[in-house]
Amino acid sequence: MAALKQPWTTLCTIMAADTSNLTYRVCSLCDRTLPDSPSDSPCPSCIHRTSSPGSHRRFRLLLSIATTDRALIVVCFDRAARVLFGCSADEFLQLDPSSALKVGQMMVGEICRITLKPPTNGNAQHLRVVSIEPLRSEFLPVITRLRTISETGTS
Repeated sequence: MAALKQPWTTLCTIMAADTSNLTYRVCSLCDRTLPDSPSDSPCPSCIHRTSSPGSHRRFRLLLSIATTDRALIVVCFDRAARVLFGCSADEFLQLDPSSALKVGQMMVGEICRITLKPPTNGNAQHLRVVSIEPLRSEFLPVITRLRTISETGTS
């Protein structure tokens, strides 16, 4: 994996999803990462431009995947994770912030076409998911499945 320089597309199965730190806060103006607490702390770079720059949440999802020849842990940031979730991180948290465990269970077994690239940050440990395409014709985004569960009262 260390020699991987270009994006790489493969088929994989999602074996597990770590949903313990599913989202992170970013500044609404400059997209810099902000601390989770206090949740109302302003962006130090933008506070001088406006009185209250605000923030929103983004996805950061760790996935264990299996390809035909290896098992990998990859990180799925907001753009790719939205394909699986079908919504923004803020919308997901508004629906049911306690459903993270269910989300991980829902993703296990999904077969996907996935494009990976090496991390651009020198401190990063995992390959980045550039794009992900669930291949099951019956695939439903997480938000759709959670809404169905909450409406019918079944799990």
